Amino acid sequence: MKIGMSLTSSYPTSLDSRVIMENLVEEVKLMAQLGFDSLSLGDHHLTPNHYVQVLPAISSLSSISGNMQLLPLFLLPFYNPILLAEQLATLDVISGGRITVITALGYDAAAFTAFQTTQRARVSRFIETFEIMRLLWERDDVTYKGRHYSFDAPISLNPKPVSRPLLMWIAGGAEPAIQRAARLGDGWAIVPGWTPDLVKKGIQFYRDSLAEFGRYEQDMDIVLR
Repeated sequence: MKIGMSLTSSYPTSLDSRVIMENLVEEVKLMAQLGFDSLSLGDHHLTPNHYVQVLPAISSLSSISGNMQLLPLFLLPFYNPILLAEQLATLDVISGGRITVITALGYDAAAFTAFQTTQRARVSRFIETFEIMRLLWERDDVTYKGRHYSFDAPISLNPKPVSRPLLMWIAGGAEPAIQRAARLGDGWAIVPGWTPDLVKKGIQFYRDSLAEFGRYEQDMDIVLR
């Protein structure tokens, strides 16, 4: 078992944003000294509070995080898959192969509207983004045809991640999300706040789903948040 911490990303606007970042730096330094295995940052957009954006923040924190695994969470429907794949590959190089990506759908209707997409399309956008990123990290001359993203001319990403593979966990609590984690992901991240009974039932459903898709639990991570 490994122990990590999910850092707070949301703060009142009454706080100085520079002080927020300074405090995060000190928190990560202390975590490294205490021997934590990982740190995570979440992802939300257009919030009424200060919300530290995950990619620049975790990139900055990587240099003082010791040997901790870095677990940035991304709401994939909001991101261009090619750009995010490039950015995360470079971050994995910078950190010496310490990136594991947590992926999720997102739920805020106002954010979907602002990003000119819809909640109805979020699952298909999530799947296409997930698939494209994985393809770009693992091979050259990638083509893809989907509902939201298509490219017939082969494309390649360089540099590729140091991690082979660069793992992607899928977070969620609904049964379809757990099934996506079993079918596509390298692990399942359990939603925060579940009771022990819900965790037990969820893990059994995840195990059953893995078996349904011909995948093996020993190859996967189960993450309790």
